[in-house]
Amino acid sequence: MSFRLAIITGKSSVISMRHTPAFYTADFNVYLTKWLKVGASAGYAKAWANVFDPRGYKKIGEKTLNDYSLLGQAKFTFINRQLFRMYAGIGAGASVWAGKDRGETYSKILPAVEFIPLGFQWMDHKIYTTLEIVAGTRMGGVRGGLGYRF
Repeated sequence: MSFRLAIITGKSSVISMRHTPAFYTADFNVYLTKWLKVGASAGYAKAWANVFDPRGYKKIGEKTLNDYSLLGQAKFTFINRQLFRMYAGIGAGASVWAGKDRGETYSKILPAVEFIPLGFQWMDHKIYTTLEIVAGTRMGGVRGGLGYRF
């Protein structure tokens, strides 16, 4: 059993707004076999931007977005050494987008998917670090994290 918290800085691919300081995820996984683990991943991101009139470039308001997501996931380990693992993974679930657009509140539920073509894990008994290449509806890019194995 393991738990991982990852903080991804930079721009999230979920939305095309200007300010996205970080995307936070927390994973919980259980090994079914030596090469397969399954679990869940919860995520949160916040973004905001000023809205401008395209004709006069005058600010006409602000837009905010909060993204809450929950995915079931499976990770497949193909190199399993004592201090190092290499893996790939997939996940699917849902995201709730909620926020304000120029004073009007909105919310919607959307499908969420995640693909990890390559992930690395370095461990020292119970504490471990991860580095993953990630593509999906929640984020795209490189994600790093710190975890604890129960």
